[in-house]
Formats: sequence, structure tokens, C-alpha cells
Amino acid sequence: MTSATPEQFNTLTDIQKRSTPSRLIDIGFVRGTLALAVLAGILLVWVIGQTVESAMPAIQQFGLSFLWNTRWNPVEDIYGILPQIYGTLMTSAVALVFAIPLGIGTAIFLSQDFAPSWVVQPIAFAIELIVAIPSVVLGLWGLFVLVPAVREPFRWINATFGGFIPLLGGPPPRGPSLLLVGIILGIMISPIISPSPQHFQALPRELRDGSLALGCTRWET
Repeated sequence: MTSATPEQFNTLTDIQKRSTPSRLIDIGFVRGTLALAVLAGILLVWVIGQTVESAMPAIQQFGLSFLWNTRWNPVEDIYGILPQIYGTLMTSAVALVFAIPLGIGTAIFLSQDFAPSWVVQPIAFAIELIVAIPSVVLGLWGLFVLVPAVREPFRWINATFGGFIPLLGGPPPRGPSLLLVGIILGIMISPIISPSPQHFQALPRELRDGSLALGCTRWET
């Protein structure tokens, strides 16, 4: 067996001295992160408890029938929220159907060299700008700009296809509808739920060129 020289002992001692602050920082970071995670869980439990405690008098008086009741008459103390639940689910579904293809398609378009840079850069800037616009501003834009612009086309769609497509039936729309609200929500969330173009650009250029050289199409690559 070989014995360590004094120089090696000095080197190991220096490494340990240098690594001690790093270990302390790592331990402090882990414990701080754990404390924040526990605090977030405690806050979530507290919010749920406060919500249940505040709602218990109403639940004890009216029960859970308000969840599937369609009547809303404060004079008679009848508060049915089924229409609100239905409207929320429908607008969310329309927003996702509108935003997911738009977001993914935009990310693919911006990352796969389908257009020159002078076309890609303004589109990317506009997407980043939409994220920064407050939702109240987008809602007002939809109410005062989008609704009047599509009122007549929607009436034509309702009169033409409403007879055999139940979703497009009903009385002619005179103002905001679930479809319009869903489209506005889709515009609001499409930059948020769309993958970043950098995710598609993470594949090395050499591998993409090799895939094209082997006969794969651009979509397959």
C-alpha cells in the first residue's frame, strides 16, 4: 500500500475547505425550498378550510341541490348555479379547442423555418405582447370590437346551419355568446399554453438535416 504524501494531504484539505461553503449553500437551498413547499401546502389547506367554513351556513340551509338547480331567484331564496357551471365548462372547452391547435401550430411555424425572419419576428413579438396585455383589456376588446364585427356572420351561420346542427341552433344571437367568449378566452390563453419555439429548436440541426437526407418529409422530421 502506498502512503499519501504531505502535498496530497494539503490538496485534500484545500478541497474540503472550498467545498464546505458550497455544501452549506446546497443544504440551505434544499431546506429553504422544503420550507416554502410546506408553507404552500399549509396555505392551500387553510384556504380550503376557510372556504368550507364560510360555505357551511349556506349548505346547511339549502343543501347541495343548488349544484344541479337551474333556477336563480333571490326573492325566493333559490340559487341554482347549474347554468353558470354549464357556461364555464362550455367556454373553457371552446377556448381549449381554439387555443391548442393555434398555439402548437404557431410554435411549429415559428421554429421550423417555414417563413423568413422578417415574417417570424413580428409574429413572435405579437405573441409576447398578447401575454403582457391585461385580461380586462382583451375582454373589452372582444366586447366592443369582436362582438359587433361577427354579429352578422353569426346570424347567417345560425340561420343556415342551426336547423340541423343543434350547437348552432337557438334564437339569433344579439350580443356576446358562449362561442365568442370561448374564442376570446382562447386568444388570451393561446400564448400561455403553446410550447415555446425553443422546444422544437432543441433538436440539433445536423439530425434534422440527416432526417431530410434519408427521405423524411419536413412534417415527419
